[in-house]
Amino acid sequence: MLERIHVSDMSRNSAGGGGAPGRRWATLEDWELHKERITALYWDQGKTLREVSEIMEKEHHLHAT
Repeated sequence: MLERIHVSDMSRNSAGGGGAPGRRWATLEDWELHKERITALYWDQGKTLREVSEIMEKEHHLHAT
């Protein structure tokens, strides 16, 4: 389950709100949209949270805090 990924308060990070140009902070809506992929990477494939984060950045340009 996604309970291991802390996403509370992520919605306050607006798209392009700081960081590198083009960097988009993930919103709660983004996490809901990609929940199945994140769950599969973490639970089914045994990826670490760091690996999941890197994959989501590369594949979907989502950046977690």
